Amino acid sequence: MALRTVHGNGFPKVAKVYDGDQPLLIEVTEDDSRKGVPLDPNGCPMARAACRNTHSTGAIIGPTVSYIIKKNTAYRYLNTLSLQKEVVVKDRKARFEPGVYQLSPFPPSSKLGAHRSGPSGARGKGEKTDKFRHYTKNIRVLK
Repeated sequence: MALRTVHGNGFPKVAKVYDGDQPLLIEVTEDDSRKGVPLDPNGCPMARAACRNTHSTGAIIGPTVSYIIKKNTAYRYLNTLSLQKEVVVKDRKARFEPGVYQLSPFPPSSKLGAHRSGPSGARGKGEKTDKFRHYTKNIRVLK
């Protein structure tokens, strides 16, 4: 799934996706904020800053997950809450606040290839109720 996301967002030559193992601190400048493109995972202020700060080939910044592309390899990171909020703000045509943002490594249970077991034990009895789920509109969606 991660490789398909990278290919679908403009990097078809990427052959491998790995989880980033160390946090990355990315400085977004006023120039990045001004020139960044709303709804563009490859051209938003954070993507521009990530390419410059990490000397990478490209970056894909999604609402919750980001990929740093170095040649034919992608490294996957988890967006912090502050970055998630700035992505939504920029996608809604407002200003991405310049500053330092962190891309975090995934926890062990969410790493690529981690075994995910289902719930154990008996489930609750009775009628099944649908959970309310809110979907944020007018923000980027990674392909």
